[in-house]
Order: sequence, then C-alpha cells, then structure tokens
Amino acid sequence: MGKRTDRYKKIATGKDVDLVPFMNLLAILIPALLVSTEYIKIAMIAVSSPRIGPSTPTTQQQPEKPPLNLTVAISSLGFYVASSSNVLPGAEDQAAQVGPTVPKVTVKVYKAREANGKMKEVMRLWDYNGKKYILGSNEIDAAALETKINDLRAMNPSLQITEELDHNYPALKEKLINIKKDFKEEKQIIVSAEPNTNFTTIIRVMDASRKYKVEPTDEKEEFLFPIVVLSAGVV
Repeated sequence: MGKRTDRYKKIATGKDVDLVPFMNLLAILIPALLVSTEYIKIAMIAVSSPRIGPSTPTTQQQPEKPPLNLTVAISSLGFYVASSSNVLPGAEDQAAQVGPTVPKVTVKVYKAREANGKMKEVMRLWDYNGKKYILGSNEIDAAALETKINDLRAMNPSLQITEELDHNYPALKEKLINIKKDFKEEKQIIVSAEPNTNFTTIIRVMDASRKYKVEPTDEKEEFLFPIVVLSAGVV
C-alpha cells in the first residue's frame, strides 16, 4: 500500500478560551454588589453617669432671660415691630396708637424717560427728622445730595419728581437702635411679610437692621441685628 499523504492526517489544534464575557460580567456585578451592601449605622446617645456622694445644698437658680424674638412684619400700611411679649405701639400722636409701629410716609421719587419712551425710577429720597436718606436708610448730606441731583439732571434732561407713599426705613432703623440699647446681646431679627411684598422692601429692611453707629460722630459702625431669619411667608 502506498503512504498516506498529509491531507489525510487530522491535525489537532487547541483553541483559546474567550474571557471577555466573564470579565464583562464581573465589571457589572462588582459595582452592583457594592451599591446593594448595607452598612452598619452606629447611633450614640450622650448619657451622664450618676454621681454618688454627699448631698450638697442646691442654690436657687435665677430664671433665664426669655428670648427677645424681635420681629419686623411688613404690611401695606407700614412696619409692625414686635417681641415675644408684645407689639410695639406707634407714635404718640397716632390716633389711639392703632396701626403699624412705623407707618408709611411720603417720599420723593425721581424718574427719567428711557429711549423707549417709558419713565424709569432713578432715585428715591426719604426725609426724616431733618435728614435725607437714599436707598432706604442710607443717610446723605446736603452737598452730596445736590451733586447727585445735578448729575441726574445732566444725564436725564427729562427728570421728573413725583411723590408717593413708601415704608419709612429711617424710622425703622431708629426704632431698632433704641431696642438694641436695651438688648445689647441680641443679634437675631425675624422678618415676615404680607403676600406679594416687593423683594426690594425686604432687602431694605435687612439693610436697616444690619449696622449702626453707636454715636452719630462715630466713623466705625457696629452690628445691629445681623442675623436675619425670614419667615415661611417670605421664602
């Protein structure tokens, strides 16, 4: 018989194992196991151990001073200033002291005409106790005010001055300063407002309650009630 040729020989060849699917499975399972792992939560309770020893006479403790809970409520009529005990009345000349603690006052409003023809407010001026204020409770002297008005007229020849009722921020700040003198350690004030209150009004109340001068001649300002808490109706 003749010899078999190589074409009749069966050549056994090995095949490599494909590990890619297994590695993909591990890549999915490991994060899933880590996410589903429940960690042990340790809670701590502070407990004071009882003391054993001779009894000592107890001294009568002075009752703690109740919190002031100073609150400024913004209404359409003015500001109501209240504490945890009562609501501060208004001015003595106010009829039967009925109404807000700090009622609204008449202020001057400076308006200029824009390119589209509409009138835009450029400044608002408060006059309280013989002093002038802008931006709510920022005092401005006569010379600086005259310069500011002249600049507004130069830039806006159509400058118009009208009057309207607005909240009396200088009087509110004066009221808060008087309260601070009796409650020097207090730093918090609560601000509440009626629905649809302009946010500018809230900002100006916060500015009026932030800093003050202990003496009018002082250059440095001290904190008045810097910690402001907005009630649920405001936020």
